[in-house]
Amino acid sequence: MCGQAGIIFGNKERSKRVYTDLRRKFAKLLLLNEERGAKATGIASMDWDGSSELYKEPLPATDFIPMRGTGEILSTIGDHTSILMGHTRYPTGGTIYRNRNNHPIRAGNVFGTHNGSVWNADRIFRSRQLKRFAEVDSEVLFRLAGHCTYQARIEADALAKGLNRCKGSITSIMISRTEPGRRVVVKRSTPLHFRKSKRHNVLVYSSDPEHLESVIPATRYWKHWHVADCRVVSIDHNLNVRSIAMLKEQHSRGYHSADRYRKPVSKSTMAVTGLAEYAARENRDWWNRDRRPLRRLRAVSG
Repeated sequence: MCGQAGIIFGNKERSKRVYTDLRRKFAKLLLLNEERGAKATGIASMDWDGSSELYKEPLPATDFIPMRGTGEILSTIGDHTSILMGHTRYPTGGTIYRNRNNHPIRAGNVFGTHNGSVWNADRIFRSRQLKRFAEVDSEVLFRLAGHCTYQARIEADALAKGLNRCKGSITSIMISRTEPGRRVVVKRSTPLHFRKSKRHNVLVYSSDPEHLESVIPATRYWKHWHVADCRVVSIDHNLNVRSIAMLKEQHSRGYHSADRYRKPVSKSTMAVTGLAEYAARENRDWWNRDRRPLRRLRAVSG
């Protein structure tokens, strides 16, 4: 479980006061997301001309925000900025002390952050013969995005086809230096929530809706902006949705407890040990799909 927070800018002139307020909101959201991942923190920004800045450290957000590198990036945010993205990491693979494993990740021309896990990342790297820079599984998403470009733009349909090969939970924000006016949102199985201000022409996002509500309460100036699950959405320079592609739904696997990182339990074991009812409460869609096989296993076990 990791945390994502950031700002997607529309092409608009804004006052210094507005940018000061947006920096504060971003910093607060990053600090609140520390509870989702306190092992490493990073931020990145990209301008409309494709120039970018990236800074990350194996530190919790509380220690990361006062760092000089953080202040230097935040101080450069202005009308030339396309996106500001932040990430708080709880590692599931790849040591935090190799900074290339921490987010945001740069893979060729693509920058991005990811919340979730890709269980078959190693297999995809091998089968697609993708270049690999880090050990973290998230890198495969941005390598796939780099291979799904057409006329320097990440194509949502092609990306969705590639991501459907990835097994696991994927919620990601990504952008390419070759087309910084297109920001891509990928959402499947893990949360990401948005606020939109038409007045300032910005989208602010965070992994936790309570964090977003505490920093930017919904008002007539800040509206809810929703991305449905299992979608790849491309957002242009005016914050208009230019393309939407569907992702295949990934059903979660059963676990002995709520700890998602423990070894999965087979369906037969769940039936014999009485954990089927737990699975039914945790994921009703999965339970409805496999209800009959589980009942037969329970009858045999007897």
